[in-house]
Amino acid sequence: MKKHLLVIDDNEADIDLLKEYLEQNNGSWHVNYVFNAKDALPFIKERHESGQKPPDLIVLDLNMPGMGGIDLLKKLKDENISLPIIVYTTSDNKK
Repeated sequence: MKKHLLVIDDNEADIDLLKEYLEQNNGSWHVNYVFNAKDALPFIKERHESGQKPPDLIVLDLNMPGMGGIDLLKKLKDENISLPIIVYTTSDNKK
């Protein structure tokens, strides 16, 4: 059975790179892509509340416009949703 990976990133080039890698090197993941944290929150909550299997792993971009990765992490904690998450960024913003 394939594991479920949720990628949350606003940068299409980063998503394409990850998608290409996973397709070429690992056929054991079913991957969903969400392009911002605001849309990811209802996707995750719906799966959690409906009893559907949650993602086995989330790959989360830290720096996104609007709701960023840290904001999403806080909201998930507030909702008592605990999932394995890898947080990364490709930004050169030193804030």
